[in-house]
Amino acid sequence: MGVNNISIINSAYSALEVASAGMTVTSQNVAGSSIDGFTRRQSNSIISHRALNSWDFGNTAFSVEGFTRYTDRLLDAQLREQKSKSSFTASLLQTVKGLDTSMMDPSSSIAEAMSSFFNAAGTLASNTSSTTNIQDFAAKATQVATRISTFTETINLLGESTRLNLTAILDEANAIAPALARINLDILTGSVPGNATPAADVLDERDRLLTRLQDLLGGKTIIHTDGTATFQIGGMALVDGQVANHFVNTDVSTSAFNVQLQSENIDPRYSDGRKVNIGYLSTEGASLTTVTGSAYQSAAKTAFTGGQAGAAFTILTDFIPKIQRQVSAIALVFARDVNAVKQKDDTTGITPIFGYKNTSTSGLSVITNASPDLGSYTVNQLVDMADRKSANYNPLIASIVNGAAWNPALFVSNINFGSNTVLSIDSTAANAIEKRRNSFSTPLSLLTNNVASTISSWKAQDKANISVATQLQNRKESVSGVNLDEEAANLVKFQQLYGAASKVMQTANQMFATLLSAMNAA
Repeated sequence: MGVNNISIINSAYSALEVASAGMTVTSQNVAGSSIDGFTRRQSNSIISHRALNSWDFGNTAFSVEGFTRYTDRLLDAQLREQKSKSSFTASLLQTVKGLDTSMMDPSSSIAEAMSSFFNAAGTLASNTSSTTNIQDFAAKATQVATRISTFTETINLLGESTRLNLTAILDEANAIAPALARINLDILTGSVPGNATPAADVLDERDRLLTRLQDLLGGKTIIHTDGTATFQIGGMALVDGQVANHFVNTDVSTSAFNVQLQSENIDPRYSDGRKVNIGYLSTEGASLTTVTGSAYQSAAKTAFTGGQAGAAFTILTDFIPKIQRQVSAIALVFARDVNAVKQKDDTTGITPIFGYKNTSTSGLSVITNASPDLGSYTVNQLVDMADRKSANYNPLIASIVNGAAWNPALFVSNINFGSNTVLSIDSTAANAIEKRRNSFSTPLSLLTNNVASTISSWKAQDKANISVATQLQNRKESVSGVNLDEEAANLVKFQQLYGAASKVMQTANQMFATLLSAMNAA
């Protein structure tokens, strides 16, 4: 069939549509190059096919077949998973950043203060009647107590801030979940027969929300064949299709942070309007339970093993409790051993030097000098027996080491605590105190080394995660990233196509007008 005037105009018009679609996609790519999560797009043109608006059956027309969103699903899944790992280690390091610095600072070091205290005891042993020696000994005792209580307060504040941060993380996840469910609905709406595939902007937003959820919670993402997404945590769905569940903090206190996943549906088994409980994700701080005559405490469990939430639970359930047990055991044994030394007659005790503050019924702070029953256990033994994950767990010892009455934040020096306290100590007792030095060097070293080695391990993991994430991101950029030079070349190409098609239409119209004029003149 010969090419007629109508066919020429139709082909030119189709070419205009192709050029217009190309320029639109190119402008979107240029604008989206600075937007996080934007995926490069391209319009797909076909030639030698009848255009959608063709009036002629010749195979000379152009048309826009659709749009391609350049992405790799496997690579995207790897990036999301890596995001959980990178966020986990980065959050750990950010949380303990201040502690890492203070542990290395001699002005806040417990080990430095204890060393000075033992030195002062040795000096006092040489002359117990020297006012200077007594004052220096008392000052060093106060310094030890202050360092222990201040360090404990720092750890407690770290725990409080981590709990607040964890609450904020779960609140943000609760806000993202319904947004992802709405995106799933938009995807389904855009995928029904007769409609085009979902808009690239919708799919980009889906991926951004999923990446943020894995950043916050870790968890697992499943992309279905229809483009919708399911997000799971601990094997339970936070979002599944158009359904969005939510987190509920059932117990936020100094000893527990329990979280459950809850549906929006009312549980028909109850008349109080409570929602359906899908399952518990954390049972930190489980209470003591008696089984076959022995008491035990189950270890903290959590489904949050990645992302910012996983880092928060690691800090709350492992890192902080371990430090608290070590500091508490050091303070308890230190007070027990120092207060227990005898004077020259081997029967007379010294003025109790260390104790714990408590509040009397009159509201005044007083000191408890009596040591709890710790037997002859060493610091390391007490730490092990107070750990509910240990095979040597002892609930009675744990109640002391982890108990509020012997909280090292309340640790004080009795010498300066009460204005009427007079130090009663001879050279034999002072010398016996100085000899206690070696029994505390190892526990203090372990405290410092445990914190340092843990943080060092996190730093190494974070460095590896950064390297892997960078490699994956570079690979993604090679697939989905926008090259501005390439887009500039495409823009010129489509502008030229648009201009050429416009010129063809203009020429065809002139020819048609000339033909009509000739026919009218005849």
